[in-house]
Amino acid sequence: MVDSSLSLVLSALDDSIYGQVVLQVSMPSASLYLAAQGQSVGSIGQSIAQGIDELGGTVLRQELRLVQGAPHLRIQAQLSTVSHDHGQRLRTAVIAAGGDVRRLRLRFPSHGPNFTQRQPSTCLGCRHYYGRGHGRTRLICAMHPLGPETDPCPDYN
Repeated sequence: MVDSSLSLVLSALDDSIYGQVVLQVSMPSASLYLAAQGQSVGSIGQSIAQGIDELGGTVLRQELRLVQGAPHLRIQAQLSTVSHDHGQRLRTAVIAAGGDVRRLRLRFPSHGPNFTQRQPSTCLGCRHYYGRGHGRTRLICAMHPLGPETDPCPDYN
C-alpha cells in the first residue's frame, strides 16, 4: 500500500512545474537506481510508489526539496529482490506518467564472500552455468544472463 503521507506530498505538487525524481533501492545482493524528470513530478512519484507497491515492496523514505526552484523528489524503497524485470516495470510506470527516464542502473555485486555461493538452485549441475562476474554484473549463463525466470529452467542441461 502506498504511504498516505507520500500521497499527500505528491498530490500537493503542481504538475506544471518541471522537476526530477530519483528512486534508490539498495540491498546486500543488488541495487537499483532510477532517475527521471518531467513536467509532472507528483504523477511520476506516485507511479513509482505504486510500482514499488505492485512489486511487493515498501517505500521507506521520501524527501522533497527545491533545487534551484524546481522540485526534486528522492524516494528510498525496499524490495525482496531486484531484477531486470523490476527495472523495466518501474521504467514503464515513469513513462506512463509522462516522465522521461534519464538513467536506470541495476547492480549485482560480483565480489565478496557470498558471491560464489549465490548460484541459483535451478542452475545446480547445469553445464551452461557460468556465474562469473564482469565488472559489477554477474552473468549466470548465455541464455539467462541474470538468471532463469522459471523453475525448472527450460534450458537446463
